[in-house]
Formats: sequence, C-alpha cells, structure tokens
Amino acid sequence: MKKPIIKNILSYFSDILLESTFSEYNEILEVYLSKGRYQLCSAGAIYSFEDKYVNFYETFRALNWKKLEIEKSYSWALD
Repeated sequence: MKKPIIKNILSYFSDILLESTFSEYNEILEVYLSKGRYQLCSAGAIYSFEDKYVNFYETFRALNWKKLEIEKSYSWALD
C-alpha cells in the first residue's frame, strides 16, 4: 500500500485512521498511519509498528510453540 504524501506528513502531527474492522478474536482492529509508519492496533495492544516490530518477530520466531501450553481457543496462532 502506497502512503499518500499528505497523510504521511500529517501523521507526524496526529495518528491517522486508515482502516477499521473487527474479528472473531478482537472487537476492534484498526490500521493507523503514525509518524509515517503503519500500526495495526486492537483494543488492548499494538501488534506492529512497521519496521519497529522486528524484536517481536525475532522473539516469536525463536519460541518453541509446540512445547508451550497454550489454550485451545488460541490454537489458530500455531498454524
């Protein structure tokens, strides 16, 4: 998705809501443009901040998900 130049500039003054929806697991899912970066947000967490979420990616990649005891309702995350 190409960032509109004016929205990219304005995002340094205030976050700009680009998309809003919901899912079975989250009441609110929103995509913002914030300081020139895309943010995926839910009611309780920010899941990505474009290039600034690499540390989460590396951590989750290193986890041995099969050995963790995760509630069955979240088994979709293991696929």
